[in-house]
Amino acid sequence: MMVSVLDVNPVFARSLIVGVFGGISLVLSHMYTRRGPLIYPIYAAILFASTLVVAQYAEYPFGIRFTGVLLSLVVATAFGLARVMHVAAKRSRPHASAGKPPIPGGAPWWGMPVVLGGLVAASAGAAALVR
Repeated sequence: MMVSVLDVNPVFARSLIVGVFGGISLVLSHMYTRRGPLIYPIYAAILFASTLVVAQYAEYPFGIRFTGVLLSLVVATAFGLARVMHVAAKRSRPHASAGKPPIPGGAPWWGMPVVLGGLVAASAGAAALVR
C-alpha cells in the first residue's frame, strides 16, 4: 500500500487547501474589480491563514513549516497566473486573427524570479514566527 505525503504530513494537505481557496479569491478579484486587482490584501490573508495552519504544528521543524506556507502561496499564485495568461490570450486572439503582428511588450525576464523570491521570503518569515 502506498502512503502519500499528504497522509503523513497534515501540514501539506491543509496548506494545499488554503492555497486553493486563496487562488480562487485571486481569480475572483481579477475578474470582478474595476480599479485593478486588489492582490495585496488577498496575499496578506493567504499568508495569515497559512501561518495559522502552521501554528497548529509548532513542534514540526522549520523546513516543514516553511514548505507548507510556500506551498499555499505557490498554489494561489499559480491560480492567479493562469487567469492572467488566459485573459491575455483571449485579448490577443482578435489581434492575431486580423493578421497583425504580436503586440509588443509583456512581462520582463526578471519578473518571475522576483515573484518567487518574494514568496520564499514571505514564507520563511511566516514559518519563523511560529515557535
